[in-house]
Amino acid sequence: MYCHVESRTRTRRFLVNQLNSMFATKESIGRVSRTDNKIYLRICWAMMFLKKIIDRLGAPANSIIWPNCHSACRALRIHFGDEVTIVDGHLMGRQLWEVFTLGGEETYSVIHPRINHSWLVLPDGARVDPFPAGIYSASPLLFPPFGNFEDVFPGSVYIEAETSFPETRTSRVWETATNIARVLAYFPKFENERDMHSREGGEVIATACDEAYKYVLKLVQKNNRRRVRP
Repeated sequence: MYCHVESRTRTRRFLVNQLNSMFATKESIGRVSRTDNKIYLRICWAMMFLKKIIDRLGAPANSIIWPNCHSACRALRIHFGDEVTIVDGHLMGRQLWEVFTLGGEETYSVIHPRINHSWLVLPDGARVDPFPAGIYSASPLLFPPFGNFEDVFPGSVYIEAETSFPETRTSRVWETATNIARVLAYFPKFENERDMHSREGGEVIATACDEAYKYVLKLVQKNNRRRVRP
């Protein structure tokens, strides 16, 4: 079942309302360049478009395009090209704990005060986390490249690694990233934001949603045939 008129209207309202309901601290306002801000908004639209397809597919079919931070960043790099740069690093403060017994009492010890993570850097230095770890967010996180908070967050929270991690080079990550990028290719290009927010723009987006959905269904069927092949 594809988008009918009512669901098309809901799709448009959902996408528009998400971008019109963002907050920022006073120290952050104006510290992101116009270029970076435009790219960030396009990343938001791309990720929300992907989420609509994932929700329509449902589990387990949507696992073929369900991202993690590594595949999301690589998909966006494929989609946006040189406008974004992938950074592999560590997200500090996400602590994993080990429990052991000492003197008959349970004791907790930090074994990993960080996790491996990937994010994006935009042309003028703003950082975008399209798939935040352990956080529910209606849109990717945007961090200004300078300001009162830069040294603390994300400066001491998002730490770039010297080399990429083995998990970023797995076939699963790159296969998922490629599938996501193919889905994002269905998202229409608009001349300006006004066209995107118009009723006609909403219709175009909903149609693109239908086409992307049908494409992923074919991809799922192809993968299923591959698995049952003797």
